[in-house]
Amino acid sequence: MGAPPSKVEITIRDRQHGYETVGITMPSQKTIIVVRNENSVTHGFASTLFKDLLVRVENGKEVKGKNFRSFHVEPGHTMTLEFSTAPTKFGPYGGAESIRHAIWCDIHPEVKGEIYVIETRGEVGGG
Repeated sequence: MGAPPSKVEITIRDRQHGYETVGITMPSQKTIIVVRNENSVTHGFASTLFKDLLVRVENGKEVKGKNFRSFHVEPGHTMTLEFSTAPTKFGPYGGAESIRHAIWCDIHPEVKGEIYVIETRGEVGGG
């Protein structure tokens, strides 16, 4: 039996405060992102993270830009994105590495945030 999916929860309250993000994911990991739009306007959820991934979306609409993909969520709705993250590109040695992916609203450029893909390798705690 495989590992349970990573879950990242994102809340959009207004355009001044951007995305409130809780959770991380790892390379080659099934991931669920839950986006709650608590604002009174439609928001986009765009990132280069989704560029080459197959993403299943519920309660949202996919929009393709020139170098990114975005998913729009209506006001007062919750959208779910489900996908598997890409495999790691880090070398075979090392402790912990991470990749930071910018997220932004393609409708309101002032709404921004980040998602981290965390990689841990090697022995933990020395010894």
